[in-house]
Amino acid sequence: MISIAIATFNGEKYLPALLFSIMAQSTPPDEIIVSDDLSTDSTRDIISEFSRLYPLPIRSLCNNERLGFENNFLRALRACNGEYVFIADQDDIWLPNKISSCLDSISHNPSKELFIHDAIVCNENLAIIADSLFDISSLPLQRYSYGFAMTASSRLIQALPSGPISVGHDILLNEIACAFNSKFFVKQKLAIYRRHHNAHTPFLTSRKPSKPPIFTFCLSSHTRKMHFYQHALVSCFALIDRHPEAEISAMNYIQQCLKTIYCTSLRLDYMRLPIFRRYLRLFYCMITGKVLIHEAIKDLFSVPS
Repeated sequence: MISIAIATFNGEKYLPALLFSIMAQSTPPDEIIVSDDLSTDSTRDIISEFSRLYPLPIRSLCNNERLGFENNFLRALRACNGEYVFIADQDDIWLPNKISSCLDSISHNPSKELFIHDAIVCNENLAIIADSLFDISSLPLQRYSYGFAMTASSRLIQALPSGPISVGHDILLNEIACAFNSKFFVKQKLAIYRRHHNAHTPFLTSRKPSKPPIFTFCLSSHTRKMHFYQHALVSCFALIDRHPEAEISAMNYIQQCLKTIYCTSLRLDYMRLPIFRRYLRLFYCMITGKVLIHEAIKDLFSVPS
């Protein structure tokens, strides 16, 4: 079963083009889940009209309160029933062979959990900015986490935090997949990535050399970064419980993460912050193999930062 997850908010300008492009897929989806975050324009009317007029299996969810971009997408993802979930942004356009090409990559790489394809980059009027997002993105491929280009397995989605998140769903999916070496790049251009002034995410161009640490810090945003680490690490430990065979790969990744936190905290004098001291205790337990690791994990995630 194949699902599509869409999170909408005041998307009336571009949403019809996305839905038309999904309708034109050579391989149709089994379900489309749309979670709307209390749009004040005609977004919900557009979804209802498409559901009525076209043979699209759309299930619309309307939030009772404003969840924000991250948690609105999390709700859509968790409502999907498919074995694989295609993530769609409300302002992009899918090329007709997107689903079929990704399914072909999935069939040839059954051990992978996250598939990310290339895309054509356009402006709001669909004038081409770049022929390949892979070529111009400033993100190194390891950190390439554009959600609109992702297809994730249900196993990976189940590893996402059950409660509210404060970082992007796509960033978390990417980090978890990297931890388990289960990420695959589909080199075909399978969507038109539309960039405009109202886009939620920034667009970074001019690829720069990859920095050695996977994670970087900014003093003014350390709390947000800590929330990200907590979500990512909790998800990694949850996946280890479900898939013990992946423990070595995941624990190596987690140790690298914690080591980066420790080294950076020393350099930027973060050790005065309680949250970093808790990370330091967890890192110590991991590198020494102490049985206190479970206590350190409990300590890390149960005390407010």
